[in-house]
Formats: sequence, C-alpha cells, structure tokens
Amino acid sequence: MDRDFSKFVTGKTELTFKIWRSLLGSMRISFLAVTVSVIAISGCARSKNARVMPETEVVFSGTNALGEKMIVTAAEGLSGKVSSVNSELRFVVLTFPIGQMPAEHQLLYVFRNGLKIGELNVTGPARGDSTVADIVTGEARPGDEVRDK
Repeated sequence: MDRDFSKFVTGKTELTFKIWRSLLGSMRISFLAVTVSVIAISGCARSKNARVMPETEVVFSGTNALGEKMIVTAAEGLSGKVSSVNSELRFVVLTFPIGQMPAEHQLLYVFRNGLKIGELNVTGPARGDSTVADIVTGEARPGDEVRDK
C-alpha cells in the first residue's frame, strides 16, 4: 500500500493534499461551530425550566374564630377531589393532578371546608387522572378535598 499522501484519488477526481487539508479544516470549524451552538442552546433551555419553588408561607392579617392569627403553608403529599359519589354502594370516584395518583389500598381522608369528614380506601381501578375508593367512615360529596395527611 502506498503511504504517499500528497495526492488523494477518488474515481477520476484528484485532490492535492493542500486542498484536502483545507477541506478538513473547514469541516472541523463547521463541526465545532455546530457543537458549540447545540451546547449553548441546550444549556439555555435547561436553565429556564430548572427553577426551585420556595416554600410558601402566607400570614393573614385577620384572625380565626378563636382570635388566633392564621398561617397557611403549602400542602405536601397527595391532594385530589371527589368527582362523583355512589352513596348506596359507598364508593367515590376521585380525580388527582397528573403524577399524584395514590396506590391501591392507601388510606385517604376527606375534607370539607378544612374539616375532616371521612376516610377512604383506594380500591381502583385507576384510569388517567381518576381512581375509585370505598368510603370507610363518614361521608363524601362531589367537590370535597381528598388528602393522604
């Protein structure tokens, strides 16, 4: 095999080593420019979405029925709503935000106007953002809040 790289032959076209080297140089510059652009664009896109939400705490100037100041903090854990109720068979259909579906046989609590009024046992099946639960104690109405704590 000839190791003379002064000429590169492809079919009928002959490119001298000088032209071949300049072609590779321009390809390197183009590749480098494209790579830097992709990294810059992906870095900018990632930084916009990577925001950490601070803990939310709101202090009301009013007082509750006992004369105490009220402090509201962001809820942690599962939180959903009762979408329909079958009181004869004692089960409810629950709706949760995407990514917050409870596990089967999980115990959930029903709240109305901030007061706990019932307990539910998730039985499934789950479809989309909805699941089914049996009423263990208390009652439930459409629109009631459901939480795991």
